[in-house]
Amino acid sequence: FFSRGLVDPEDDMRVTNPATNQELLDALARHFIDSGFDLKLAVMGAAEFVRLGCGLVDADAVGHALLDEPSVKAELRELMGADVFDQAGKVDRAAVARRVFDSPERLAALNALLHPRIRTRMAEQIEAMRADHDVPAIVVDAPLLLETDCHELCTQFVFVRAPDRLRARRVADERQWSRSEWQRREKSQKPLDMKASKADHVVDNCSSLSRLREQVRTIFQTVVRIADQPSD
Repeated sequence: FFSRGLVDPEDDMRVTNPATNQELLDALARHFIDSGFDLKLAVMGAAEFVRLGCGLVDADAVGHALLDEPSVKAELRELMGADVFDQAGKVDRAAVARRVFDSPERLAALNALLHPRIRTRMAEQIEAMRADHDVPAIVVDAPLLLETDCHELCTQFVFVRAPDRLRARRVADERQWSRSEWQRREKSQKPLDMKASKADHVVDNCSSLSRLREQVRTIFQTVVRIADQPSD
């Protein structure tokens, strides 16, 4: 999250608590869903952060934009060949996923290509938002926050906790992943227990919408309070 110069990491709700920026709402909701977050809880949590005035740095959006850049596409073609591109010359992300998740070596090479660039672009976006004094905090939305070292851009780390059954159901509904596909992708990430142990705040997504909203507000207030404390 960012606050005063510091970086710190359905329908009924939209009527009573409309988002100030629909793109921010949708992007933040996607990250909650990728973490196995229930859709209604995800939208509510995202809307609450946005309603409180948070800006958003979206790692997925940054990564997708990079895959459209000619220099990155050229390196990717050299790394993985022409079969990860469609007939229009755009990167086929599903084809890339099939290639790398079966090969730790190719996955490491892809990460080496993209992760440093993603981190640099995210840092640039944070700096740009820091100039806007109307933005009280910045949410750094990065599913691989620790894996990409993007946590170094943050002073507060929020972990969303969800049971396996809910997480498996959500990715099956939203991304049509089988349970084996979900498990295979999880193995390429750091263990959830380790992520939870490093978190400054843990959000429980098994509770009610009202409880979720309360948790989000508490986190936001804590971030602002920390930022207001004078430096030693």
